[in-house]
Amino acid sequence: MKKTQLLKRAAAILTAIVIVIPSALFTRAAPEITYSDSGYKSLSKLNPIGIRELVGENQNSYVTERNAFETAPSTSAPYAPGKLKDSVLGSLTSRFNMLRRLAGLDPVACDAALCGQAQYGAVLIASSDFSHTPAKPDDMSDDFYNKGYAATMSSNLAMGYDLMTTPDAFLHDTDEYNIEMLGHRRWMLNPALGKAGFGYAVSGKYEYTDVIVFDRSAAVKDYDFISWPASGYFPTGEWFSDDAAWSVTLNPLKYRVPEKNAVKVTLTEKATGRTRIFSSASSDGYFNVNNDGYGVPNCIIFRPEPYFEYKGEYTATLTGLKRADGSSASLSFKVLFFDCDDEEVLEEHVFEVTVTPPTCTLRGYMTRTCVNCGYSVTGSRVPPLGHDFGNGGRDDFCSRCGEENPNVAGFTDVSPGDYFAEPVRWAVRNGITTGTSATTFSPYAGCTRGQIVTLLWRAAGAPEPEGTEAPFGDVRSGDYFCEAVLWAVEKGITTGTTASAFSPKDVCTRGQIVTFLWRANGKPAPAKTVNPFKDVKSSDYYCDAVLWAVEKDITLGTDATHFSPSATCTRGQVVTFLYRAANL
Repeated sequence: MKKTQLLKRAAAILTAIVIVIPSALFTRAAPEITYSDSGYKSLSKLNPIGIRELVGENQNSYVTERNAFETAPSTSAPYAPGKLKDSVLGSLTSRFNMLRRLAGLDPVACDAALCGQAQYGAVLIASSDFSHTPAKPDDMSDDFYNKGYAATMSSNLAMGYDLMTTPDAFLHDTDEYNIEMLGHRRWMLNPALGKAGFGYAVSGKYEYTDVIVFDRSAAVKDYDFISWPASGYFPTGEWFSDDAAWSVTLNPLKYRVPEKNAVKVTLTEKATGRTRIFSSASSDGYFNVNNDGYGVPNCIIFRPEPYFEYKGEYTATLTGLKRADGSSASLSFKVLFFDCDDEEVLEEHVFEVTVTPPTCTLRGYMTRTCVNCGYSVTGSRVPPLGHDFGNGGRDDFCSRCGEENPNVAGFTDVSPGDYFAEPVRWAVRNGITTGTSATTFSPYAGCTRGQIVTLLWRAAGAPEPEGTEAPFGDVRSGDYFCEAVLWAVEKGITTGTTASAFSPKDVCTRGQIVTFLWRANGKPAPAKTVNPFKDVKSSDYYCDAVLWAVEKDITLGTDATHFSPSATCTRGQVVTFLYRAANL
């Protein structure tokens, strides 16, 4: 693995209040040493086979500027953020989550919005200076710069690494700039991290990566500490090289802020019995305690010097700690280093295979479970099937799982909660309308006079008109609304806008549509003559129609005292009026 020589400090400003209580107030007791596990207690520890399969499924694939982008960024004017391919983002996220799983933490999600922000950050550091606070290039707009600056201030930044190695580099984090705090590693292994964004740009011979990791949206589960390397089996080589620093981050809810002068670390190698001591008084290598807020504070850092190759079992014991209640505490954990390519180390299992088929929303997978020890590993995942809303996507429910179609009648602009949802279903089922396209109904668009008489005609069963010649010069025999207009005129539903014009393309008003409906229903006299609307006069041609429509609950007006007869009648309103009139 490349050494992290070009990574700079992660930018984070958090304050930690340290309450120092005189040690004389406590009675000293011999520390009680117990072996603990790092990471979430709800996540089982992986054995060597599980680890090998995990890392085998997430091998690094070399990505170049040529094959990384869906849209290439521009690092000179005119600047452009660009966009990484979804396949590249998926591989990056999987690699990131593999490292978190090794640490005993839940995965994070790749967030599209954060990726968009991170692209601005990557372009900014590629076109300016490599810093969390880069200067603004003279030819860069304020808007672009502000977006990029906001990203660099909330990210891990890398320069000089090919894209797919950056998650590993951030976990290594043991160069002269970062060993003091291991900030990149701690942001990557923050339990509260729920989503991340990845940005990438190339300028000259250098590659620049911006990974936004300051999110805290995840629900944090129970843990005592987070360590790298994690307790239990842990792979060496590229995962934990001989020059890598150890880190132990204590859960702030369970431990007080550790004091450097009080903490002592003892690292024991089982095979040789050699013990290395790390403290502020005397140390067999590098030692520090960093309580800054890089993800989680309370971090104890140590590294044996000179370096050596890790093999077999090591025990780390930390003393001089205090629990949240102020009592003295110690912490011990074991790490069993192994080489993923060493077949002799890997346990033998006898596996039974079960297949979980995919559902509409969940991936299918194959699970192999050892009949001897119960160890289980999941792989061979297949994508979800997706919902099957039949009839060209117009059915109300999925034929596989029964979930309700979020697109009523297949229209992406009609949702089940819309007031016109059921009228739209009714209209489509009864052949009254097919929408403005195969996937849109356009419920908020105005309804033309040609459309409304066609809808009325179809709602009546599309009867054949008696005549064949339209009395209007703007209605031709080939028009889709021709028969509907003939029928409407014969039934006295409309007489046109003039003696020779129907105006089929004019948008229909609310006054016109209730009048059409009223006439189509035989012009019934309203039972009540009290008119609640200020904008409807008794002399208006639509007065009786409005009173009848309100009486039949076809419409209630636009408010208690207004009907708005001259307002445009939308397609959603029209189909709702038709539906209510048809169900009187």
